[in-house]
Amino acid sequence: MHPYPRNIIVLRQVAARQGSQEQTTGSLIKKAQLDSKYGADRLAKARGCVDGKCVVVGKLTKCRDNCGRAIHMLQCAQMSGGFAALGALRCHHCRLAEMKVEPPVSDLILENVTCQMIQDMSTGAEGTAANFEQFVRLQLDFVMQMCNGKKTGMALPCDSRASFHGFLLWMVISAERARSFDTIVRSAGAYMTRNHKTDWTKDKGMKAIIKDLKSAHGIEAEPMTHGTRAMLVHILYYQLPRLENIKIRLRTQFLLIAEAVGGLRVGEATGEVHGLRAINTCVLKEISTGKRSVELRVEHSKTGFPRYINMVECTEKSKIECVKHLEALWKDSKVALVQFEDSGFMVTQPDYYVLRINLVSWTPAKQASLELILRAFARRHREVAELEKNILSYVKRKTKSDSKLGEKFKYVNVFGSTQSDAVLSQMRQAFYTQGFAKEAAAVVPGPLIRATAGSVYNHMPFEPGSTYTLLHAVMEKAHKALNDIGKSLSDSELDLQGLTEPKWGNHSWRRFCDKIARETMKETGATEIDIDLYLGWNELIHHKEMQLHYEGLQRGSRVRRSRLLMMI
Repeated sequence: MHPYPRNIIVLRQVAARQGSQEQTTGSLIKKAQLDSKYGADRLAKARGCVDGKCVVVGKLTKCRDNCGRAIHMLQCAQMSGGFAALGALRCHHCRLAEMKVEPPVSDLILENVTCQMIQDMSTGAEGTAANFEQFVRLQLDFVMQMCNGKKTGMALPCDSRASFHGFLLWMVISAERARSFDTIVRSAGAYMTRNHKTDWTKDKGMKAIIKDLKSAHGIEAEPMTHGTRAMLVHILYYQLPRLENIKIRLRTQFLLIAEAVGGLRVGEATGEVHGLRAINTCVLKEISTGKRSVELRVEHSKTGFPRYINMVECTEKSKIECVKHLEALWKDSKVALVQFEDSGFMVTQPDYYVLRINLVSWTPAKQASLELILRAFARRHREVAELEKNILSYVKRKTKSDSKLGEKFKYVNVFGSTQSDAVLSQMRQAFYTQGFAKEAAAVVPGPLIRATAGSVYNHMPFEPGSTYTLLHAVMEKAHKALNDIGKSLSDSELDLQGLTEPKWGNHSWRRFCDKIARETMKETGATEIDIDLYLGWNELIHHKEMQLHYEGLQRGSRVRRSRLLMMI
């Protein structure tokens, strides 16, 4: 009998290969995103729009150098709604003039200045861009309220110090925006800077006004209520096992463990930009002791730094079985596994890659080619046939002319298997044959926590926004069950911090992690630096301390950090 399950490929003494993979994994996703951002089709479409050659009817954003040229931010520049609201266009013609390029302009220079134009319009995080959109909307609401519904009755706050002062007062006094005051002020400052306007938030007098309004409104941001051990057990082992859909149950159980024991932000565990890749998850078995543990690698997050998360096989107090839940998710996802020795550990991890199709600058011809390829492969491969309609629905939603998705979200994963799978290679070649550029059909690591299409997994990552409804419901149910006055039940770990009712969210479990880690430092031997590195706090500071940074990359020291939250 074979000593390992059929879906495990055993590789021995390949530590060098594993080290190489860990160094290049992140670059595969980043490269796909970079190629999407600066693809030839996108550059040509953006230039054509600025040159007045497009036929799109929609809102135009003018060049900030007042040359008279403009672009359709959503349809032709393919910007997200936030970056479209920012409107930071400086066209390629004005850039050529500044560079004093003599005619005829070479193709390389033309491509370079178009890349400059695209980058200038889309530099920064998508979350920050969404805040730009909020500020633009709010300043327009302010003007319309002040001017009886007229949009042009006075200067916008971004263009006038007095208007900006009035806007700040309006937010606190009339618009009931005091709770988000700080966020909006920061967004306003960044918006004005990016558009080469005077940043009123940097004005000495305005700084004093902002400080006064902050203290005057008297409203503090309400932190999420942290979870408790009893709630975690109730949700994992009482509520979720009762879900009829086993895929949703297993996916939610491991996601909850990743947040509550691993301390991951929900956007680090799931999502189309930062989410966990299956190949960056593994079960480690120490050869000398037989002890097992979980290791996760976050390639990048909103903070910009990679980090490792290590969890014990089973926690001490609540008996949360971290290894068991990860292996159950792997099994249900039907991913192939590889096994090899490295640094005194037997490592088991998935071998799961997907074919990622770039949807930026999508055309009817590309749509026809996609449908042709899907039909051809669906006739021969059941897994393609099962997902054909689901794939096309993703494409339809993401390529709408009025879509506000950023380029990092404009892709679809059409197939997934092992990296060396023949079908994966054949399908990629089919797209090349249909005229797709190499960067437009790329094989990249697939997501760990995947979305579903009916009763099967597709190859797209589960979205963070989709986690909230179920999570909030089970947390509220657990809270009520564990705090029943009629039955004299009370959860001793619950701390409402002055609130009359708990405020639940994904961050509740990250706060729970931090609380447990700091309360049990004596038992676990953890330090403040260990907790910061594990949870991703103060990463810029620790990144500069290279000794700590490199220590965090050694497998042995990483596994020892699994003790940090073993007392959960």
